[in-house]
Amino acid sequence: MIRIMDPTPQYPNGYMRYYNSHGQQLDVLGKPAPNSGTHIPLDYQGELPAWPK
Repeated sequence: MIRIMDPTPQYPNGYMRYYNSHGQQLDVLGKPAPNSGTHIPLDYQGELPAWPK
């Protein structure tokens, strides 16, 4: 699952969060992480290894 979030003061372009099949929120490396590590800016320029291909 992926969630696209509206802009905030910390993320003026918005951010996304994505989850594995167990409902765990993932960081950019595809590892489960706490809330603070799973907000991925929408202008992020890198790979998301756990993203389905």
